[in-house]
Amino acid sequence: MREAAPDGHFLWNNQQVVRWYPRDEREPWASIYTKRTESLVLTLLGPKNGVALGRISELGTDRELDGSKPDGDVVKVAFRTREDLYRGDLAAFLKEHLALRLAETSAF
Repeated sequence: MREAAPDGHFLWNNQQVVRWYPRDEREPWASIYTKRTESLVLTLLGPKNGVALGRISELGTDRELDGSKPDGDVVKVAFRTREDLYRGDLAAFLKEHLALRLAETSAF
C-alpha cells in the first residue's frame, strides 16, 4: 500500500477493517478485512469499468469484481497465505488501480 500511495494513511479505528486513504481523499481507496478466519480480504474502490476481470485473475487465492455499485466497481482479493501476496504482481496492480482512482476523482 505504501509503495502505491506513499503519501496516504491508514485509519485504524475499527476492529474488523483497516482503511487506506490516499492523500486528500475523503473516501477510502482500500479496505483490508483482517478478522475473517479463512483469509485476509482486500477491497479496492475504483472507477466504473476501470478493471477487467482478467487483470486480477492471478492475484491472491480468490478474487471478485463487483460492479453492482452505480458509482464505481469494487475489486475483492483474498489472501490465505503470505505467498499469496506475491501472486500476479500485486504491487504493480495496486499502482495501476490507484492511478485510475485518482484520475477519476481529479476529473471532478
